[in-house]
Amino acid sequence: MAVVLALSFFYRGFSYSRLTALYFVILAPVLALHGRYLYRTVLDLMFGHSQWLKRVIVVGDTQPSRQILDELIHHKSDYLPLGIVSRDPTENGVRVGQDKVRILGTVSDCDAIIETQQPDLVILADADLSQEEQLRILEVCFERNIHWKIVPKVVTPPDQDIGLSVVAGLPLLGSKGNNITGFNYVLKRVVDVVAASLLMLLLSPLMLVVAALIRFLSPGPVLFSQVRVGYRGRPFEFYKFRSMHLSNDDSVHRDYVQKWINGGSDAELQDGKSVVHKLTDDPRIIPYVGAFIRKFSIDELPQLLNVLKGDMSLVGPRPCLPYEVEMYRRWHKMRFDALPGITGLWQVSGRNRLSFDQMVALDIRYLQNWSLGLDLSIMAKTPYVILFDKAY
Repeated sequence: MAVVLALSFFYRGFSYSRLTALYFVILAPVLALHGRYLYRTVLDLMFGHSQWLKRVIVVGDTQPSRQILDELIHHKSDYLPLGIVSRDPTENGVRVGQDKVRILGTVSDCDAIIETQQPDLVILADADLSQEEQLRILEVCFERNIHWKIVPKVVTPPDQDIGLSVVAGLPLLGSKGNNITGFNYVLKRVVDVVAASLLMLLLSPLMLVVAALIRFLSPGPVLFSQVRVGYRGRPFEFYKFRSMHLSNDDSVHRDYVQKWINGGSDAELQDGKSVVHKLTDDPRIIPYVGAFIRKFSIDELPQLLNVLKGDMSLVGPRPCLPYEVEMYRRWHKMRFDALPGITGLWQVSGRNRLSFDQMVALDIRYLQNWSLGLDLSIMAKTPYVILFDKAY
């Protein structure tokens, strides 16, 4: 369609029916969906026949080797595990889930095993192999033009994505770091300002109705402002529609948060169907309107003002209260490396059914893997989660 439009623009003698655009709008999504379906069907057929798969040998009967085998066996991939090379082989093989993986021999027999099995890939998953043993296996792979991969013996911090870089010809493993910097930060900020402005305009009738109901049902201001902790631990004024009565006691929430952050079982409150990590029967809430706007996250809409002010982003970690920070462990504070958001990866990945550590892990993963596509995906999923996925 772009080619047709370009031709019509540059060559005035070229003409076409306007129905062409209509045909494109109708056929493009239909053909794209069928094309993807056909592609996946072909892949499934290929994965069902061993001649299309890459043959793999895993060296080492270790926890990493079992994780690798479990992934290759129980998830669709183009790899076919041939077996394990172990230090202490047994007749029964190695149990991986409901499947058994046969042991091909010992590390000392690795040369002959590779020669016999003719794998396409050898994975060294035993970090206790000596340097001599590793080099001998790699030399065999090099002589036979067989690809190889090594599981490194490194200690990695919890819940961090690890990246590989090469410096002076040496492979270096390390944390990915925050990806919302430089041009990415500018791009994210531009999207925030444009989208927040449009949302404020479109949702203004709803916000006016909610404001009127709050004022009618409960004396006091319509907006609730509170100090929250944001980027780099800086405090800022946080806005919401007021959903609770004035002069309420926050000791209930403070006690709950302490138990949640510390992983206490008392923080898992039942709502009748599932285990959630949020107060589901809070006496401080304004009757009728308070529960409704909290259930559908309408009380969060004034945070669009925070986005326009630059205190928040549309997507990011949720801003926390100052007394929550006092309970944080050191690695929890990594979530302050970006502007807090109205929605985020946590909200569309389980929300209040996740533990506090799981929430922080998702925040860190979001920072390390940020892209505009990820933000758009989270924003697209948020309305569905609020309406249908047990949003509290």
